Amino acid sequence: MIRQKYDLSPREQAILQDLWDSEKPLTSPELMANHPDLFEYGPQLHNTINTLLDRGFIKVVGLVISGKKNARQFGASYDEADFLKKKAKFEFGKSKELNTVTLALVEEALKANKGDKEKEQAFVNELKNAINNYK
Repeated sequence: MIRQKYDLSPREQAILQDLWDSEKPLTSPELMANHPDLFEYGPQLHNTINTLLDRGFIKVVGLVISGKKNARQFGASYDEADFLKKKAKFEFGKSKELNTVTLALVEEALKANKGDKEKEQAFVNELKNAINNYK
């Protein structure tokens, strides 16, 4: 099976989600502590980190001293929204069903914001701006 550009394994997804959710860069011991069920051994984590680095999804943003060793700090190369936009463009950008998929996503976004008039209006305004920019 050929791996698509934005397909992530459960381990890769867990690391990226941690980095997106964190307000600061994380070290490998911190990532491992967050997921003892996914990473029983250090090499599993380091292989996953190296894969994400090679694919450009994460980057080294600093070094800290952890115990008697240096530890690299990792951050996401782009935020979750940018990742999802890139993934959607890659997955559906050339699809004949792009309009159908887009409308389904808009409907879900409207449902998610239902009841919160401020978020609802902000989303509708974003849609209007996107359409006006297209014209």
